[in-house]
Amino acid sequence: EMEANRKPLSLRKVCKQIEDEHWSETKMKVKLDPCTLQRLVNGGTLKIIRNSRKSWLLESEATMVIDYTIEVASCGFPLSHRRLKEHVDNICCTCLGRKFPTSGVGKNWTSCFISKHSDRLSTYWTHNLDEKRGRAVNLHTNAEWFDLLGDVLNRNRDGKFDEAPPTSAGSGGQDQDDDDSNMPALASLEKDTYGDHGVDEDNNGGHEPIREENIYGTDESGFFLEGSIRVRVIGARGKKTQHQQSDGGRENTTVIITICTDGSSLKPAVIY
Repeated sequence: EMEANRKPLSLRKVCKQIEDEHWSETKMKVKLDPCTLQRLVNGGTLKIIRNSRKSWLLESEATMVIDYTIEVASCGFPLSHRRLKEHVDNICCTCLGRKFPTSGVGKNWTSCFISKHSDRLSTYWTHNLDEKRGRAVNLHTNAEWFDLLGDVLNRNRDGKFDEAPPTSAGSGGQDQDDDDSNMPALASLEKDTYGDHGVDEDNNGGHEPIREENIYGTDESGFFLEGSIRVRVIGARGKKTQHQQSDGGRENTTVIITICTDGSSLKPAVIY
């Protein structure tokens, strides 16, 4: 400002100018303190930088802890505050030895750690997930299921059901090729749904996709009578539900909801 023969701006006016520029670009308000700006001009450091130098964990170690927390949460075994403290205490005790206090990190350390890394971590109340169901849900089974579903909806697997059913010798030694009782269950269903030919055919003789009024999607929610205690755990930020696997009793109440692709729906069914 002095080189341009203009009067230097005060620290308060500099903060106000930066606040206005930030608002015009992002439509978000920020508050800058002139005293903090003065301290930085005189060679001071930000509080967040000073606190990071006092951290028990290095940046690389903190990243490993965050990655591990997210990984186990995605598998249905989320960490509680106590379990997270145990893992951090083990890391610090191994790296720092006698320099690390025997009591471990502070009482509120895990809460401050989650707040500091709130862009990746958050806390949730657990939703019970049966251990057998948790083991059945993985990337391989999901990919195989959707590939199979796409083939069925596009009728790419109808050829295997168009083949003649296996023949069996009836009374008098005659084959019963026309007996519908020997037809596979799915082929019988398609015959009832689409007519005598079993499936719809397009102009080129190929199979048409299944019609919307014959496609139903279902979803179910299970309510366990045992092992349903909810606790506060840590998981990846942005999730709506954090499941926790448990091996409780087998008694369960299931609610099944069915909705058709054309928009119609069936009444929910409750199974005890």
